[in-house]
Amino acid sequence: MDGHPVRQHPGAVKQGQAAASVGQQAVAMPAAVASPPMSRLEQRCTTASTPPPTTSLRRQSPARRTSHPLGGFYFLLRSFIAAVAFGALLLAAPSLLEGRMLRGLLPSAGAGADQQVQYAFSVAGDLSGPLAVAVGSLGDIYVADATNGQVKVFGPEGQPRGAVGRKAGDAPELGELVYPVGVALDAQGNLYVSDVTTGHISVFDGQGRFQAYLAETEDGQRVIRTPGALFYHQLQGLLYVSDLAEHRIVALAPDGSVRRTFGSGKGVGPGQLSYPGSVWVDGAGTVYVADANNYRIQVYRPDGTPAKALFSDILNLPRGLAGDSSGRLYVTNALGHSIAVLAPDGQVHFSFGTSGSEPREFGFPNGLAVAQGRLYVADRANDRVQVFLLPSAR
Repeated sequence: MDGHPVRQHPGAVKQGQAAASVGQQAVAMPAAVASPPMSRLEQRCTTASTPPPTTSLRRQSPARRTSHPLGGFYFLLRSFIAAVAFGALLLAAPSLLEGRMLRGLLPSAGAGADQQVQYAFSVAGDLSGPLAVAVGSLGDIYVADATNGQVKVFGPEGQPRGAVGRKAGDAPELGELVYPVGVALDAQGNLYVSDVTTGHISVFDGQGRFQAYLAETEDGQRVIRTPGALFYHQLQGLLYVSDLAEHRIVALAPDGSVRRTFGSGKGVGPGQLSYPGSVWVDGAGTVYVADANNYRIQVYRPDGTPAKALFSDILNLPRGLAGDSSGRLYVTNALGHSIAVLAPDGQVHFSFGTSGSEPREFGFPNGLAVAQGRLYVADRANDRVQVFLLPSAR
């Protein structure tokens, strides 16, 4: 952690305690979404908000922890609502909004093109409803294991390495997780985890020890009230966060301060978003957002102004989004149980996948990542992460 602004909180981990372990050994973490919300979460997201705080890192002392008047029942209820809210709408999409009327402007994929992506293996273990995946510099796989309230860690070939974070009990304590929906890794190996139930973005160091809550004041005010998917841009040193409450993307500096925002609120107009899913930023700083409930991909210039929107019949509730070095975009279609591969201008290269539990089949796929010639897909309903070899890696 030398040289990084996030420092270990003295009360976060007892001396000698490791948060991620296999047997008796700590897991070193070598050096990016969430399913659409239902009406209950939408009501929560649209509640009047207070002005964002200016202090951005909160290292809460254990003495400052407070309990809700209803005790453990309150937090169990919140956890249940989050799980239902992030799942049921996948089975019954809303009105598809006005934005879907603009779909069909681009061609669909040709037959046989899907064979360009080759199935490698699946990561399963005891995953339950995985929503996001990130890959470290040495190939280790980090999975937001939402229902289990942890981030599971696997080796490059899927071998279990342990877990980061603890599932919260009756009342979440410092660094505990309830329903993690986003994961990202920075260049120093620090792990960022967004929890839609607690509203925290937790920071863990390279040994899996809790460090701080990002973008919060000491009294618990948060810049982002309902964080979703995460993406860390290594060259910029910025963490991009899907803000489900304000229907925007927020770029955060390592100290939690806001560098810029993308999106002008909920809607179907140019630059507007509706429950944004994953975000990916290319080397030039162009920002691509899976505009899930508008059934499109929104594209923004580095300064935050909208550039264009990509539509296609092949997009069916896009949740996950990532790109490779050639600029190709990989998009999960949650309701289509498939992966679409697009050019930066939105032209469809091909798509693959169908509903099912066999290799290359999906059940409401959510987040994904592209790293080291591989495509990683959080196959939510099948409780696994599928790994594919991309053409350049074969």
